[in-house]
Amino acid sequence: MEKPLPQASRSWSFSEWSEFEVLAGSESEPAPLAVPVRGGAEERQALFRRWLQQTSPDLPTGKKLASLLQGAALLLGLLGALLGIATLFGLRSVASDSIHLVLFLLSALAIPWLFLVLLAVGALLGAPARLSPAWGLLRLGLAKGLRSVLPGPTAVILQEKPFLFRLASLSQWLPLGFFLGLLAGFFACLMAFDTRFHWESSFGSATQGLLEATLGILETPWSWTGHALAPGREALEAAQQRFIGSEKLPPPANAAVWWPFLATALLVWGLLPRVLLWGAFRLAEKKALRHLSFDAVRHRRLWRALVGSELQLPLTAPEDEAVLLDLGGSQVALESLRPFLLQKLRIAPTDKLRVGVLDAAEEARALGIASQASGGVVLLIEDWAFAPKQCQALLAKIREKGRPELPIWLLVFDGSPGQPQPPSRERFAAVQEWTDQLQDPHTACIAWGAS
Repeated sequence: MEKPLPQASRSWSFSEWSEFEVLAGSESEPAPLAVPVRGGAEERQALFRRWLQQTSPDLPTGKKLASLLQGAALLLGLLGALLGIATLFGLRSVASDSIHLVLFLLSALAIPWLFLVLLAVGALLGAPARLSPAWGLLRLGLAKGLRSVLPGPTAVILQEKPFLFRLASLSQWLPLGFFLGLLAGFFACLMAFDTRFHWESSFGSATQGLLEATLGILETPWSWTGHALAPGREALEAAQQRFIGSEKLPPPANAAVWWPFLATALLVWGLLPRVLLWGAFRLAEKKALRHLSFDAVRHRRLWRALVGSELQLPLTAPEDEAVLLDLGGSQVALESLRPFLLQKLRIAPTDKLRVGVLDAAEEARALGIASQASGGVVLLIEDWAFAPKQCQALLAKIREKGRPELPIWLLVFDGSPGQPQPPSRERFAAVQEWTDQLQDPHTACIAWGAS
């Protein structure tokens, strides 16, 4: 027998997690591990990590995926930088060596913030791809790329939190590169040309008032420093485009007045939010990797293949505080159930309450007691009487009133002889598959007589 598993394990890396998920989603049958476990969250992580180390210690798929995402990040950053430089030089008037202030603020700050707001609203609504086409295209392109380059069923990780947070941090490389390119082009223009700043508008004073208000808002985060403040009304009036007839006059030499404010605005309103978002997404990814529950269908199937038994839920209260619910009111006596419950689940309920019967008051009382059970709930289900909708409704009522981590066992048996017997393999498999689909880390399915 192999060494017992530790009770705690370090956080998973992105490469380890992605390698494990691809292997867990494959069709190959894993070799069992002779390790004494009960199935708690920490033991589950430790068991899966040991299996991963034995099956694929070099993490070829995980490392390849991480490298591909890093390469995509650098490519997006480079593309963003080129776009930023091109935008800056596109705003510069070659004839007068000047930059249009209104177009600069729109292109460098307003439009990027509009995309950011759309993405945030889409995330809150659960449909970021609809409001941000770039996000949808990025996910679609990566999905196709992963399927064509990486071996195995890589599609299983595309909807998981660690991958989505990595993808979200990856998406920030484009705006990061864009603002770095803008700043590089901005200072290149200041150093290589006699750059000036101007504005013009058909609305005249109305546009000037809007510009004054906008500049006042932009300087708010750093106004307390007294440095790089927004130019005042006189500077705005001086920067307004002048004409002699139909000919434009060159703007005054005003770079020293404008560049400190504009550069600071790019840093504070452009680059800094994207750096913070990138950091927040990476922290969220690390948190997701620290709290992996491994409750998907593929994880439970892998657990059964490695251990040869169902997940067992940890008890948090004395064994006699568990509640036994009899779905449909079988004729099996509590005394005939007690030895198995005590040996297999380490619980010894003192009463058997009926649910799924015609007596609504009795069922309400039973569910109320179950929802307050501190030691867990066992739901007795005769294999032939399993009804998914009925079970779903009962579990929802218990979860609604009880604590989220309340252990619930679905005990499937054949009660036709009057004594509990192991269920038929086909009927138990149906209940097992349904329980797996719940992806509830605190709900497990076991068969009567299982070792």
